[in-house]
Amino acid sequence: MFGGEPARSADIALNDSKTECAPARHDVVRTPDDAIRLARIYWFSALGTKPDKIPEENAWLSSMQAHLAGDTWEVTARDVDKTTVGGAIFISVSRHDGRLLGLHLTQ
Repeated sequence: MFGGEPARSADIALNDSKTECAPARHDVVRTPDDAIRLARIYWFSALGTKPDKIPEENAWLSSMQAHLAGDTWEVTARDVDKTTVGGAIFISVSRHDGRLLGLHLTQ
């Protein structure tokens, strides 16, 4: 199938539209707190932070906010000080299945 090889029956079966997963019947990420919890996991996983250095969940929940924009939860810090050097994080999470849609750090 790749590089000019003929398709095998296993390749065809895996690509068959009948084998696709059905979307969730209900949104997986239903509340702002759920979105913030997922954003915490994505953020500290991307940074490679050691588990003992990750802030407690309650501290993260109290310092972040989430807003639903269409099908996407947008998570960012509650109080962004625009007068200091650095930036804010913006993490986008799908409300349907909880997957990471984007992770941005502004400067």
